[in-house]
Amino acid sequence: AGCGNGFGGGVGILQTDLLDSNASIEARYEINIRLDSQASFTFSDPKLFSVAGQEVNFSVYSSLYQNSASLFYGIGPSMPESNQTDFAYNNLLTGIGLDFTVFEKIAVGPHFGARLVRGGTTQQGTSADTVFPAAQLPGFGQWLQMVDLGINFIHDDTDRRELPTRGGRRQFRFTSYLDAGQGDFGFQEYYVGARQYFPLWGKNVLEVR
Repeated sequence: AGCGNGFGGGVGILQTDLLDSNASIEARYEINIRLDSQASFTFSDPKLFSVAGQEVNFSVYSSLYQNSASLFYGIGPSMPESNQTDFAYNNLLTGIGLDFTVFEKIAVGPHFGARLVRGGTTQQGTSADTVFPAAQLPGFGQWLQMVDLGINFIHDDTDRRELPTRGGRRQFRFTSYLDAGQGDFGFQEYYVGARQYFPLWGKNVLEVR
């Protein structure tokens, strides 16, 4: 569950040692009171194959994100706050990732993805196309095709890959989002994240991120 502009909850499942191998699958679904939702599925295998004697962690992932009322602040930096509006947002992603251990506890790997993104009319709040002409909103109401190309740098000193009880993971990720010739919608993203695990009593573990 979470809080902020609303309240929500979700459910998830994680299966490790799939079919007596090192593979695992994870599925999650989250929804909030505004009916925004996110679903994801990941399959990973840290020992599926090796390159030059080095095991490669392979993962396949897919996700669907639906937001019924994302904030839109107008066109250009001088737009007044009073012109804040809303738009519906959908994002469907499928991709693969590879991680190579280059030093002890340090892994580097590329990731590749393909996604469909759409921003359009919303029934909640003030829809952007009721304040601004839709023709002035690039890509509005269209499904945009994009390609994700990026690289991960991960430092991992947890006691185990799945369901760790101590240690931490630190990550830096760079992703370039390339549009498929439909306009100038490409951009770059830089992400920094960290998770630290602390054993409590019994089998309970505190995760801080």
